[in-house]
Amino acid sequence: MEHDTTIPVIAVDDLMSDRAATAVMQGASGSGFLTLSGVDTYFGTAPLRRSMLDFFAAGQEAKARTLRHKYDPSKTSVYRGYFPSEPEKKAFLEGFDIGPDIADPARAGDGSDPLTESTPRPGIPGWDEAAGGYYRAMEALGFALARTILKGLGTEEGLAARLFAGSISTLRLLRYPPYAAEQLPADLRLPRPGGSTRYVMTREHADSGFITLLWQDGTGGLQAKLPDDGWRDVPPAEGGLVVNFGQMLDDWSGGRIKATPHRVLGSLCERISVPFFFEPAVNAVITPLAPGRGQPFVYGDFLWSRMVRFPNFHGVERKPAA
Repeated sequence: MEHDTTIPVIAVDDLMSDRAATAVMQGASGSGFLTLSGVDTYFGTAPLRRSMLDFFAAGQEAKARTLRHKYDPSKTSVYRGYFPSEPEKKAFLEGFDIGPDIADPARAGDGSDPLTESTPRPGIPGWDEAAGGYYRAMEALGFALARTILKGLGTEEGLAARLFAGSISTLRLLRYPPYAAEQLPADLRLPRPGGSTRYVMTREHADSGFITLLWQDGTGGLQAKLPDDGWRDVPPAEGGLVVNFGQMLDDWSGGRIKATPHRVLGSLCERISVPFFFEPAVNAVITPLAPGRGQPFVYGDFLWSRMVRFPNFHGVERKPAA
């Protein structure tokens, strides 16, 4: 049977009102992607996102204040905070990882595990409030999707609430700075129809965890891999978000939910995106849904084993952050 690569478009109010179960499962089990429309209108997230993204224009002082320990040994933050681009290591983007304490200070950990550490603050007026509001909106969306998917997989009622109580979800701000063509390695160049050239700025990968909610600016660039190893563009959703599913959910469901590989193409101009990685609690025990399909595991251990593969985590150890 031919694999269904359709990317369903789902109105966010249908998702939040439990009217989108069929479309959610169609995308999750087929292409591994969804598009949610009307998110900015429903949650009022556009001005919050603009305020959050002021971080990149705020200057070096705000970035220096939030650097991770790897880049500034005087800082204690290992997992949260700012990471610079490192073109020499083929890491062509800068970013800022934000944790659940931005939405509720009581959700910060005690420093015994970097996965639950507090988010360093850039000191930009109004930034904390904007980031907190955006985080809460994305968390509400993530939970609605998780509840729908787990019901579609036939799990017991209440499982989503148990797994995601104390979630360590990450809100990430990403910026691909503009580069000159000679700054980019030749093996990243990808000629396109019509004679244009794009560049593979983030190589093929599948996300690690459960669900990713992605806003990308008008430059686009996201591509999903097709079953025949070809690629299809996943364009920006004006006022909405693109949704894809992580490797943990793929493994856990025995492949019923698809963690579709994807990549990011860029041109020589700036590109901005804001992914939200909706994740269980650090100590959530994940028991395979299909008997005989692996052993139970602790989510935090799984996540860390995946994160250390990425360039900005190379050499980082999971040890107390303070």
